[in-house]
Amino acid sequence: MLTKLSFMREYFPFLWLFLFFQFIFPFLLFSQERVIKIGEESFSPTLKDEYPINELPGVTYSLHKEDFLLAKGQGFQGNPPNSNVSFSFEGETIKNIGEFNNKIISLLLSNNDKDFELAKKMAEAGRSANPIYLPIRYNLGRIYSYEGKLKDSLREFFVARDIFPEYFRTHLHIGFIMEAMKNYREAEVSYKKAYRLVYLPEEPNFYLCSLSYKTGEGTVFRNLSQKKPSEDLSFFGSLCLAEKELIRGKKKSAFSFLKNLKPEKESLAIPGKYFFMLGELALDCSQKELAISNYKIILEKKYDPLFLTVNRKTLERKYKELQIP
Repeated sequence: MLTKLSFMREYFPFLWLFLFFQFIFPFLLFSQERVIKIGEESFSPTLKDEYPINELPGVTYSLHKEDFLLAKGQGFQGNPPNSNVSFSFEGETIKNIGEFNNKIISLLLSNNDKDFELAKKMAEAGRSANPIYLPIRYNLGRIYSYEGKLKDSLREFFVARDIFPEYFRTHLHIGFIMEAMKNYREAEVSYKKAYRLVYLPEEPNFYLCSLSYKTGEGTVFRNLSQKKPSEDLSFFGSLCLAEKELIRGKKKSAFSFLKNLKPEKESLAIPGKYFFMLGELALDCSQKELAISNYKIILEKKYDPLFLTVNRKTLERKYKELQIP
């Protein structure tokens, strides 16, 4: 039978180990600064405090219509707070990377080539100054996507995804690029991630549905268009059904679905694909004016992902030719 003294001698090391892992080790873990790893690089989280992750805009937030991430103040109100880390750009000291980011977006929307190049240069400078600032990474991905630099765009969106994996639109854009590169399997994976992350999954579900009809796979996501035409379909459900009819060669039926939709009543962002499909089908059905109006709308959506798979210059030429009496 163990005496009290012998018990202490025998089990004292284990007791210390127990106390260490129960109380001291967790304290050491939480007292150390969390390090963010992106690829093989590590970054301090003090760089990203300008934009708290839990305040990122979701699909129901008034995100800019051109799908860029704007920086806001606490609770989406007011101006973004000053940064902890300042940097220089063309002789100017930048103390607020959030305002710097918002200026980039203003330049991108000016429809001026020089402004676009300046915006791109600013975004790249912002990335160098703070490599884990989410809006800059996301918006730079959008810039490269517009330029057709798909690998560069993917790199930015991959980093944005690693910074904040829960933001569904990053996964959507990765899917758009993968689909444009004909990597349909990875596109499907990204669309599914977006589908699972968002509260209202209509938009990613549409892209999954569209992809499944394009590739003949992913049938589990075809449920968007499984209802009968007489049933009440959502906007995206009708859009998916129209694409299904189009792939089957039933252009008049597809046109009928699209023509009866009311995009102005939708709270979710309407994909450029809707206006493009309606324009194409209107032209096939000899409704020239409707085709012109829809081509005009999509051409005004300068940064729409549709142009990853549709040639912008070809569409501009078609639009101009239709306007000739």
